[in-house]
Amino acid sequence: MNGLSLDVANEYQKKPKERTILKGRFFRGVLIGFLSFLFVLLLHEFQVFRPLERKSWDLRFRLFSSPPKADERIAVFLIDQYSLDVYEKQQGLSWPWPREIYSYLVDYLCHGKARAICFDLVFSESSIY
Repeated sequence: MNGLSLDVANEYQKKPKERTILKGRFFRGVLIGFLSFLFVLLLHEFQVFRPLERKSWDLRFRLFSSPPKADERIAVFLIDQYSLDVYEKQQGLSWPWPREIYSYLVDYLCHGKARAICFDLVFSESSIY
């Protein structure tokens, strides 16, 4: 019976030491995780990942998008610099266009039974019309 009680006493004595080891491992793990986070945050601030992001952007779109699956009922009216220049030469209206033009566009699209109309424009300048 003495041998059994000594084994139990030895096991009990090991537990505080194991707890200390586990505490040390836990704090080291937290410290390594925190330092890794700070390192990645620093890399992000100095825009180290920016060139990789730009280079992989087109590739990701080619791999993960499905242009043939796009709904053919969706129409996009794109107003770019070339369009603005042509419209100014043909119609004599420079940017910013009168707000009335957008109302005509909405009326035209509603007449064509458009289910949704979205404008992605910033009306930052006041209209001269």
